[in-house]
Amino acid sequence: KRLAETVAALQTARTALEAAQREAAAASAGQRDTAKLSAAAAADAKRGHAKADHFAQFAKAAAAKAAAALHTAQETQQSADSKLAAAQASAVPSRAAYEKAAGERLH
Repeated sequence: KRLAETVAALQTARTALEAAQREAAAASAGQRDTAKLSAAAAADAKRGHAKADHFAQFAKAAAAKAAAALHTAQETQQSADSKLAAAQASAVPSRAAYEKAAGERLH
């Protein structure tokens, strides 16, 4: 009787041990899958960061070009304003002389 009880206890213990081993193997596989997913997510994040950095550099270069173009446009505008002012200043005496000559012809 005692031997039968011992054998039954051993079989129960063996069944429990096998179940525990299966659970441990499943948990280990789950951990491996989780680790793989985490590594893939980290690689995706790294690629995304690299792309963002590339676009930031591109935007910085575009902003520098735009600033240079604006500066050139401002210089061109100042030059044009100076030429216009000079032309207007020279036109006043010419107009006065034209009006004087026209007035003398009428008399």
